[in-house]
Amino acid sequence: MRKARVTFKSAYHHITSRSFDGKPIFKEEFFKNYLLQLIKKYSLLTRTRIFAYCIMDNHYHLIVQNSNLKMHGFMRENKFVRTKDEVISEFENINHIKIADLDLKNEEARNLRNQLLIILRDEAGLSYKEINKICLFQKLKFSYIITLYNKLKKQEKKV
Repeated sequence: MRKARVTFKSAYHHITSRSFDGKPIFKEEFFKNYLLQLIKKYSLLTRTRIFAYCIMDNHYHLIVQNSNLKMHGFMRENKFVRTKDEVISEFENINHIKIADLDLKNEEARNLRNQLLIILRDEAGLSYKEINKICLFQKLKFSYIITLYNKLKKQEKKV
């Protein structure tokens, strides 16, 4: 973790954040819009002024002004993209399970796996190939994971 930046009221800062291994996580408009919503939310909460932004497929840039010395709050809350481990840990805590212990012969366990698939794609920005490496999805064919995700997203839109 980097040291806190030196700042003062009205100082301008260039902020950039890149995905792990430079992997594309903002390929779809949905993810870019989600990031913009989070930037807006945290800039309002911390009263940090955003002057410019640029969102690329694997990183973003912000030009911000520390308008009231709450820059540290903006940076602390700047968790725009969650990691695979954060998503899985939170999922396990919420559902009081360990994903490695799920018995997929059970329909409830398969429903939990399906929920996790949506979260891993939509919130952690994982590719299907990356999801296929997670224990819960390793026995599934790569093409089936894609089909399952698309089917679940269609069902989600109907609700």
